[in-house]
Amino acid sequence: MPQDSPLCSKCQSLGLAAWLQQPSYDKTYMDQEYWHVDWLGDSATPPSHMDAACTLCPIIHNVAKWANPGASIYLTAFPPGALYQTTEDDSIAFGISWDGRVCSTLLELEAPNSKSPPPPVAGRLIDPSRVNFPLICHWLQECFHTHGPACSTTWRGAVDNLKVIDCATRNIIVAPPNSNYVALSYLWGPQSAAQRAEKINHDRLTGPLIPRVVEDALVATTALGIPYLWVDKYCINQAASAEKDRLIRQMDKIYDGAAVTLIAAHGLDAEAGLPGISIPRTAQSTLTIGNRVFLPVTDPLAEVKRSKWATRAWTYQEGLLSRRRLIFTPSVVYFQCHASYSAENMATPTPSLPLRDESYFYADVFPTIRLGSTPRDVHERITDYTVRELSFDADALNAIRGIFKRYEAAGVFHLWGLPFRAEGAGVGGREVVRDVAGALCWFTHSPGMEQRREGFPCWSWTGWKGLDQVVVWWAPRYGFSLTPVDEELDLKVWVLEERDGREERVMVEEYLERVRAGADFTDFKQEIVVQGRCAPCRVVNKFRVEGNLPPQFAPERVSSFKVPVVGVPEDEYGKLVDVYGDSLVLVYCGCRIAGRNKSSYEVTFCVLGRRGVERNGYERVGAVSVAVGKKDEAVGRKGYLGAEELRDAVRFIEERWETREFRLL
Repeated sequence: MPQDSPLCSKCQSLGLAAWLQQPSYDKTYMDQEYWHVDWLGDSATPPSHMDAACTLCPIIHNVAKWANPGASIYLTAFPPGALYQTTEDDSIAFGISWDGRVCSTLLELEAPNSKSPPPPVAGRLIDPSRVNFPLICHWLQECFHTHGPACSTTWRGAVDNLKVIDCATRNIIVAPPNSNYVALSYLWGPQSAAQRAEKINHDRLTGPLIPRVVEDALVATTALGIPYLWVDKYCINQAASAEKDRLIRQMDKIYDGAAVTLIAAHGLDAEAGLPGISIPRTAQSTLTIGNRVFLPVTDPLAEVKRSKWATRAWTYQEGLLSRRRLIFTPSVVYFQCHASYSAENMATPTPSLPLRDESYFYADVFPTIRLGSTPRDVHERITDYTVRELSFDADALNAIRGIFKRYEAAGVFHLWGLPFRAEGAGVGGREVVRDVAGALCWFTHSPGMEQRREGFPCWSWTGWKGLDQVVVWWAPRYGFSLTPVDEELDLKVWVLEERDGREERVMVEEYLERVRAGADFTDFKQEIVVQGRCAPCRVVNKFRVEGNLPPQFAPERVSSFKVPVVGVPEDEYGKLVDVYGDSLVLVYCGCRIAGRNKSSYEVTFCVLGRRGVERNGYERVGAVSVAVGKKDEAVGRKGYLGAEELRDAVRFIEERWETREFRLL
């Protein structure tokens, strides 16, 4: 039995016992399913009091560490049945919340021998040294037999010559047809001299250097009743480039095809193992409030976010591509498939609880929308991916290939990492050109700290590292599609390829058809040619560009004028002339309706420049975004343009700017 932990005098003053006896909450408060008991501070100035022996103090401070800057932190009460989307009930749980999200809770401990009716969701004691595999098998069986298409594989046919480890014999074999296997997502970590010199036997798992996490995964796979385990280090011959490339291109199938993926969200390398198998988990503690016993239950998202696993680029797609995940954290095993979730330390009326899009707590370690089900969230995947760490720059696209492959089902393809839509409402034909041109105007929210990544084109985000929240403009966050008010304005994009010793241009529409037919982006050069209306310019600062701009875009008329320049700090924008001379140009890339309520227009331009006359091409220097409101009745007010005025601005570009071609390096 875990040791019961007391509250410090400060936390005792919150009066939880009295609150339990006579709840003082208003159930109509903001139509929410939880109620604030007391304000505890905010993440910018967290509570100064901290008693390590207190149950609540460490929980409060941990929430403050990962909450959004300035977020208010509350002690919250809620009926656990409503919060976890089970039946309504009169029991009470407590939690620590910020901005409407309950991050850590105190659940009443289940009492199997109690005569009182149990709460619909209760805390469960676990064995720190042993994973509850019978319970986990119960979760998996429910998913296998009741979730149907929601958790079915999205592809047909096996991966050719996929090798797996036979857990019974430790032989590495070609997976038998239609066989179940488990995949492992883990950290390789820094390799010792002995590990680097190790000659891996790709026929059998042998030798003294087998990592602890692999040994633990063999134990877990056997306990789950599944015969085979897939581990990249042993099932892909890293020295055979053709085999490695073939399987990297099929990562979507490998992880989607696994019956379940084991995620080692613990430790810094492969020797950390899986908690609950070869190493113990964090010990639980209980808290008695009045005559009730509560168990602190931490949001697994917080534990996963704090893990090294969550910082690595390769592991990002491994988690997203999997249909079912068992996440081994330092304290508990958490389960999430495409339909439900559960954890060892939660006792629920059903094996697992249903996911929902807006979850207050405990349900969204991974997005609830299935990967690739809609094109509009692809830029969120890119945003999340670009802040992760890569050991080798050459893997910048390999580590996200599987995600891009999954989006092809939603009609999204990519050109060296720049996504564009191929089909769907209002998209097709010339709209492919618009999407590519719009994607060239990608930007980050904190430009200036990026560094060039060699081996990739400068016009794609893949050509840069240290990016912060990459945004692709054709995929607005709130899901509204591109709605141009402009004409074609001579906009064209060509992809280049070498054929029979000659360089040939391929229209981007033809590139799309060839990729659909099986071609790979690496079959084409990293340089492209863009044709569009352009004008010379000078970048003054992050809010101003000088040049022959339409008068409608004067500062007093627009609501936002942004000039994110990649790889250049804001205080050094004036030095761009030293690098590019008078070669800087603005290239018009289109207009869209944007905003949460479709309340504004956004006009975008690429900023291009050439380093010296000897360079046979231009670099993408940055982007320009001009945002204006579109309320016709507000014409003349700052920040608003009528639709006709906006068309006049586009007409100005058509008449006053010249058409040129630019070869982008």
